[in-house]
Order: sequence, then C-alpha cells, then structure tokens
Amino acid sequence: MNLDVIFKEANPVLNAEIEYRDFDNQKITQSVTLPVKIYSNEEALSLGIIQKNNTVLYIFIGIACLGSWFIIRKIRKKKRQNKAQGK
Repeated sequence: MNLDVIFKEANPVLNAEIEYRDFDNQKITQSVTLPVKIYSNEEALSLGIIQKNNTVLYIFIGIACLGSWFIIRKIRKKKRQNKAQGK
C-alpha cells in the first residue's frame, strides 16, 4: 500500500492506538509512537521506491511515428504521380 502524504515538518511521528486480544482473551490497548522516514522524489527514485513517469516520452514517440508515416506516404504518392506523368 502506497500513500502520498504531505508533511508539515521534516521528522514526522505516527501515533497509533492498537487494540488486540491476548491468549486469555483479554482486550489490550497500546499506544504506539513511530518515527516516519520520508523521502524526497530524487531519493525515492534512486532507491526504486517510485518509478519515473514516461508518459510524455511515449506520447512524443507516438506523434513522431505518426508524422513520419504521413511524410513517407506523401513522398510515395508524389513519386507515383511523377511516374504516371512520365517525369
């Protein structure tokens, strides 16, 4: 499970209350305070926690391929017309 959270301080602390039952079926409640390690985007990328978004690259490659296809099609059509006219 990944959570995107914005913290107001550099070293946040997670406070949690845990309820469970022991072997004698007694209900036990404990308060737990845990420090949370936060990473910047650069640190998370270098550690492999998150992956770089390549959507813009894929869109650019798709547009480039489509543009190339139109240009090649136009050149071939021009060649066929010139050949039909005897040029």
